[in-house]
Order: sequence, then C-alpha cells, then structure tokens
Amino acid sequence: MCPIRQLHCVVAAYSLIVKVTPPKIVGLRMTEDLVEQIKKAVASGDEDKARTIARNIVETGLDVPQVVDELSGTMHDVGTKFQQCEIFLSGLMLSDEAMKASMSVFQPILTTAKSSRHHRGKVVIGTVQGDIHDIGKNIVSALLTAGGFEIFDIGVDAPASRFIEKAKETNADIIAASALMTTTIAYEEEIIKLLKALGIRDSFRVIIGGGAVTAQDAERMGADGFAEDAPTGVEEAARVLGPALKH
Repeated sequence: MCPIRQLHCVVAAYSLIVKVTPPKIVGLRMTEDLVEQIKKAVASGDEDKARTIARNIVETGLDVPQVVDELSGTMHDVGTKFQQCEIFLSGLMLSDEAMKASMSVFQPILTTAKSSRHHRGKVVIGTVQGDIHDIGKNIVSALLTAGGFEIFDIGVDAPASRFIEKAKETNADIIAASALMTTTIAYEEEIIKLLKALGIRDSFRVIIGGGAVTAQDAERMGADGFAEDAPTGVEEAARVLGPALKH
C-alpha cells in the first residue's frame, strides 16, 4: 500500500474512534477520578492536594454533599485503622487536616444549598466536655447543613450546661453531642440528666454519637437518637423530629 493510502487509512480510523467515543463517558471518568483522588488525598493526609482537588470538584459542578458523604466514609476508615493500630496518631491528625482543608472549600457550597430551601429544624451540636476532637462533629455539621438544618456549633470541650443554654437561646429542636473517647461518654449522659433536672427533657431531642459510643449506650442513657457515622446523623435528625417542628 502506498504511503498516502496508509495515511488516509490512519486518519479514517482515528476519526472513527473519535466519533464512537461517548463524551459523557469521558466526563464521567474524569469526575469519578476527582472523587477518588480527593479520597486518597484525605486518607494520605495531603492537605494541599486535598484543597486543590476540592476546588476542581466545585469547578466541575459535582454534587458536593455527595462528595462530603464519600469523604465521611474515608475518615471513618482512617479512624478504624487508627483504632486497630494500623496507623499512628500523626497519620490520623494529617488526615484530619486534609479533611478540614477540603471542607473549607466545600462549606460555601453547602451553605448556599442550605439557604435555598426551608430549614428542616435547628440543631445545637458540639463535642462534650473533656474531648477536643472535632473532625467527626464538623462532618456531621456540614452534612446537616447540606440537608437543610440550621446549625449552631458550640465547639469542643463543651459542658452539658453550654449545650442546654444554646438550645434554649436558639429555640433548637435537637441537641447533638459527640464523644470520641470512652472517658467522655459520661458527659453525653450528663446532658440528658441535666435536662431532666431542669424539667425540660421533652423540650429537645437528644442525639449522641462519636467513635466511642454505641447504640446500647444511647439506649441506656435514654437518648432519642444514635448516629453511628455522619450520614446516619442526618437520617437520625430527620427521624427524631418527624413531621412536627417548633418553627
């Protein structure tokens, strides 16, 4: 075959390949790659890379709440590895910082999504007294915000009285308390005990969660809900409120 004929065949074959390659599949692969990339960046504790990929995700127009949900699973896996002594505390902290970097990019999108619809309820959320871990709480807060709830975050190392004061101040529907350490679980129960002592237990729904807490703990304390992970926290908030709200 002459060289010119060979060139024509190559061009024709290339044109056929281009025509039959579905653009949507290419785009899907790109977006799936971004989600996997940010999950790997968070898992490996690469803060700068996680922030950069998060920006690309926003620019691409991916479903940010869904991405946050995926990252919640990643952080859950990281926490499990730490508990099983597969990674050191430094690795856990690096993943924590990478997750925070991602959330700093996603938060404005989540807030915009929240403001575009009616609030489903008000939630006071915090980490209990004696516990300064906040990544799990922050993920739950972000997902609740994306889910249409109005959030009042009182931070970490919060005594029971602060939860209740904020709930009364904001006329909240739910008090959500997180405890990562077994030594701080008792402070979640203290919130419920104090509500009863003040005669206002029925004024608020109480959801507890955190790495150290189990469904049995929640039942023993008399909590209204238990969140095993961040996505469950949103489901539990909707469940315990039901159709009736104060607002």
